[in-house]
Amino acid sequence: MQSILRGIARAAAVTSALAVVGIVGASSASAAPDLCVSTNGLSPVTSPGNNTCSATGKGNTAVVIGSNNASAVASNGRGNTAATLGSGGVAETFAGNGNKNTGIAVGPNDEAFASNGSKNRSVTLGSNDTESAGTGNNNGAASVNSQGAFAVGNGSLATSVGPTCFVSVSGNRSRGTCP
Repeated sequence: MQSILRGIARAAAVTSALAVVGIVGASSASAAPDLCVSTNGLSPVTSPGNNTCSATGKGNTAVVIGSNNASAVASNGRGNTAATLGSGGVAETFAGNGNKNTGIAVGPNDEAFASNGSKNRSVTLGSNDTESAGTGNNNGAASVNSQGAFAVGNGSLATSVGPTCFVSVSGNRSRGTCP
């Protein structure tokens, strides 16, 4: 029971933090936001919309807020978090195959993947972005309105900002930035 309560508290904390920075806004009085929340392998709680979410494993959390036909999956490990936020379009996040991975996609047609290791982070803002951090530990990938950012190895970081930017790094403690 304690792990279930921790998972629900974690989902609430993710949502609250995103609300503070303005990613998740208040919904109109006439319509509830599309929402899907799953923690610790429990069946997802959903509201209107076609969103899907799944969290299997101890301490995993998957959240979809304000999107349509979006998905979030946190699996195959412990303490993984997948969050898909925004409005319109199809967005997807995956965090898993390790421990404490985090994938966050904000915007239409965004994809964020953090997997195949531990403590990997992938965040995308804008639209039509794909980010991946993994195949190692402590990797990070972030982009804003770009063609993508990929980081593999251990301790690698890829940052991409702008419509003509694409960054891919591999190896230990590799860095790549565009522009």
